[in-house]
Amino acid sequence: MLFSKTLLLQETANHRLLVLLKDVARLFGEYHDGILFIPNYFSKTLLANYANLSIRTFNTLCSEWMEAGQLVFDDEPLTL
Repeated sequence: MLFSKTLLLQETANHRLLVLLKDVARLFGEYHDGILFIPNYFSKTLLANYANLSIRTFNTLCSEWMEAGQLVFDDEPLTL
């Protein structure tokens, strides 16, 4: 796991965040009507830190994905 994480840190921010969200979704997410929800106890700050991203970069990437309709952030769980 450590080797895999080290290799991941050499990837682009976009790739790191995508891999992180997929991993969190796979381990903790729930499907409802074909939509994948990540529990809301995974805060933006926690996810950004784990992906080794600044909160600004995290928000920029998430905004791009939200505009494309691929990601939703609200008071409910993160939706993929």
